[in-house]
Amino acid sequence: MSWTSLLSGGFALVGICLGAALQYWFSGRTRQEQYAREDLRLHREEQKSIYARFLAKGREAMEHQLKLADAIAEEGASQNGEEKRKLEEETLRLFNRQARHELELSYLRWELELFAPPDVIEAAEAFQMTFDEWSPGTDPQAYACFDEFVSAARSSLGYSDEEYIRSLRN
Repeated sequence: MSWTSLLSGGFALVGICLGAALQYWFSGRTRQEQYAREDLRLHREEQKSIYARFLAKGREAMEHQLKLADAIAEEGASQNGEEKRKLEEETLRLFNRQARHELELSYLRWELELFAPPDVIEAAEAFQMTFDEWSPGTDPQAYACFDEFVSAARSSLGYSDEEYIRSLRN
């Protein structure tokens, strides 16, 4: 055996070891990138889910607020004692339901704080504050805050309002 065959055999062995090490390193990087993409995908899905639940509960709360405003107006206009008592009971029931809506919105906002960026959280807090400061006739403020939340949520998911409007037209 000559030294050239030993040397070429040694180079071949080093090449095999180096190739295996590089393959291991690259596969580890690829796995990490796949995990990062999967984490981002799951994070986005969770964001979308929380946004959708918050929007649904917010819309429900605003509709309920309108019912409550109507009940308060009817109660004030009522002259009959029995009818007034029934309207008072209905208004009290609606106030209790509104309190549950506000509590459910609080729970969803806390979930938002885990997944949403600060501008979405601020918009959610502003929307929720409209319920704390609510009195009949202040509904437009709730709608404006609701629209602001929708815009912030859409932006955090990578959609601009213009892109969304264009997608509705197509």
